Amino acid sequence: MAPLRATSTTAPGMRPSRTWRSIAASSLAMPACDRPARAGARVGRSRAAARGGSTEAAAMDSARMAMCLRMASPPSFWLAWARPGRFRVPAPRIEENRTSMAASRLLAGLVVVVLTACQSNPPISGAVHWYRNSAEMKAVYEQTFAVAVRELRARAEGRPRGGWAVIMDVDETVLDNSGYVVEFGRYTPRTWDIWTARGVAPALPGAVRFTRTVREELGGVVVLVTNREQKACADTEANLARVGITYDRILCKSGTSDKNPRFAAVRSGEGGLPPLEVLMWLGDNIEDFPGMSQQQYDLTEFGTRFFVLPNPSYGSWEALPRR
Repeated sequence: MAPLRATSTTAPGMRPSRTWRSIAASSLAMPACDRPARAGARVGRSRAAARGGSTEAAAMDSARMAMCLRMASPPSFWLAWARPGRFRVPAPRIEENRTSMAASRLLAGLVVVVLTACQSNPPISGAVHWYRNSAEMKAVYEQTFAVAVRELRARAEGRPRGGWAVIMDVDETVLDNSGYVVEFGRYTPRTWDIWTARGVAPALPGAVRFTRTVREELGGVVVLVTNREQKACADTEANLARVGITYDRILCKSGTSDKNPRFAAVRSGEGGLPPLEVLMWLGDNIEDFPGMSQQQYDLTEFGTRFFVLPNPSYGSWEALPRR
C-alpha cells in the first residue's frame, strides 16, 4: 500500500508550511521503520525531489525519515545523519558524568572508612596490655593471695568458725574488667551498665582458690563490698557464681561510694549477718581499706592485714596531680 500524501494549502509560489502534527499523521501510514530498503528508497525520492521534483513530496519524505530514525535508529546513526539546523540534539555530557561518578565513588569510600573506624575497637594502652597479658600481672595476683592465706591462717588460729570475716572488693580484686576497656574504651555509665548486665568478667588469678580456702578450710566469712550500683547487684552475683567466686554477703553501693559505713555495718552485724571481727581487707584501691584515701593512709599493716592488688587502669589515683 502506498503511503498517504497530504496536500498543501499554501498559495502557489510560497514555501509550504508543514506542521509536525501533519507530518506525524502522514508517517503513520508508512511501512515499518525496521525495513532499511524502503527507508533508503524514500531517502532517494526525497533527494530527487530536492533536485527538481515536488518540493512538498520531498519535505514529507524527509520528515517521515526523520521520525523513523528517531523511533528506531541508535543515537550514533541519527546524530551522524542529522545536519546542523535539522535537529537540535543535546550533546552527551560525558565529562560531567565522569566527574559525578568519581565523586560518588569517593563519597562511598569515605563512608566505608568512617563506618570501619566506628566499628573498630580503640587501641589499648600499655597499662591495659600489661594487665591483660603479662606473666608479671598473674604472678602478682597469685603471690598476693598466697601471702594473704598464710597471714590469715595465723590470725584465725583459735577463733571460732563463722565468727570472723574477710572483706574484699569486687572489680579488679576478684573480677577482671579489662575486657570492658578493650571493647568500650573510655568509661561511661551506659556502657558500664551494658558490661555488668552481660556478666562475662572472668575471675582474676588466685581469687577463686582464696575465697574457697577462707570459707571452707579456715571457717571465715567472705563479705564483698563493691561500688557497683544496687541495680547491678543481681547481675554481679550471677557473674560471681558463674566464675566460681564463693562468698557469704555482697554489699553494693547505696547512695555513697564511701565504703566505711559498710565496713562498720559488717562489724556491727547489720544486713543479716552477726557481728563479725574483720581480720583482713583486700582491694585494688586505697579507698578499699578503712579510713584511707590518696591523701591519708598508713602503710604499716600492708602485707599483714591489708593486701593491695595492682590496677594501673583506673582508680582514685587518677585525680592526683601529674608531676
